[in-house]
Amino acid sequence: MKKMLAIVVLLMLLLAGTIAAQASWIAPTPFSVYSQDGRRVFQFEPNSWEDLAPDEQMTATISLYEDDEVIYVVDDFRFLAFESSFVFSDCLNYFAFFYPDTFTYALAFYENGQLIRRYRVDELMRRMPRFSTSVGHFWENHDARTFDPEINLLTVTTVDRQTHVFDITTGELVETNAPLQWWAWAAISGIVILAAALVYVIIRHRKT
Repeated sequence: MKKMLAIVVLLMLLLAGTIAAQASWIAPTPFSVYSQDGRRVFQFEPNSWEDLAPDEQMTATISLYEDDEVIYVVDDFRFLAFESSFVFSDCLNYFAFFYPDTFTYALAFYENGQLIRRYRVDELMRRMPRFSTSVGHFWENHDARTFDPEINLLTVTTVDRQTHVFDITTGELVETNAPLQWWAWAAISGIVILAAALVYVIIRHRKT
């Protein structure tokens, strides 16, 4: 009887957890991004998920128009995304995409809706978090990215304080700046102490 009661309680807890997770899940919503001159518009439209099979991934349609003429349409963009997931070039032909939580990829670059380059979390971090390898534990904070539209350079900072600079038009990693490791600081400190000791010895020797 006690065993049966324990099983019932466990099932109730699992059901409650599932309901809470579903309640906290926020579905992607359609959005549009306009170029500065207003002639171009990028559109993101989540596809219907009601008829998806359990093993199917939710998709979205992304498209770019200029003066109502189609530049491209991709109807199987396979990610749950929000407007904050994208960084666009001024012409909107290029964009960087920040992967959702739980993905082993962190960042991808697209040209006219087609993937040209992407990076895994472990490619951009020197020290992986012990508790997770997902992108949810990757960026230092929500403001850890800046974009210069004049030169199309995207700068991002990871939780281990590495700064990466990407060319958004090619996806190329053009620069990485990382803080010194502890052993490097120890080596520098050792050299400084040794140099100070040597100077002290030389000065004492000259006085005698």
